[in-house]
Amino acid sequence: MDVRINDYRFESILGKGTFGTVYLVRRKKDLKPFVIKTQDLNANHSPFERILDEIRCLQKLRHPNIVFYYGAWKKKNYSYILLEYATRCTLKDLLEKREVPLKEEDALYLFSQIILGVHHIHSNKILHRDLKPENIMLTGGRGDIVKIGDFGLSKNIQEYALI
Repeated sequence: MDVRINDYRFESILGKGTFGTVYLVRRKKDLKPFVIKTQDLNANHSPFERILDEIRCLQKLRHPNIVFYYGAWKKKNYSYILLEYATRCTLKDLLEKREVPLKEEDALYLFSQIILGVHHIHSNKILHRDLKPENIMLTGGRGDIVKIGDFGLSKNIQEYALI
């Protein structure tokens, strides 16, 4: 997929962190929503090697329970990572907004998807290192499909390394 920043319209900020800003964007030609994670390459807290680590990890991970990586590019002093937009909410949002606890079978269904995603991550010799409810997105028509995201702290594990 050939990606260029001018192909997207920025709609809103989804989050800001130490390492950058995450935007909801729409592709201009068909209005399909995506996420773009931007990082200022001049900032001391965003070394380019860390961004490359994140991209390398995302490139290896193709799984239904992991946010899909479309591509990355650099323009001027910023890096851009184009990702799937998980349309519902985070697991944190779901748990905080509910007035009653999740039913056991619903919790098991969501948790089993998290386990499948984590298994895929680990089988590709990657550590996520920031797995928490706000980095687990929910999508699908009923908001019951898990997508693990935010690989900004992820690391490839060398075969000879001890965990």
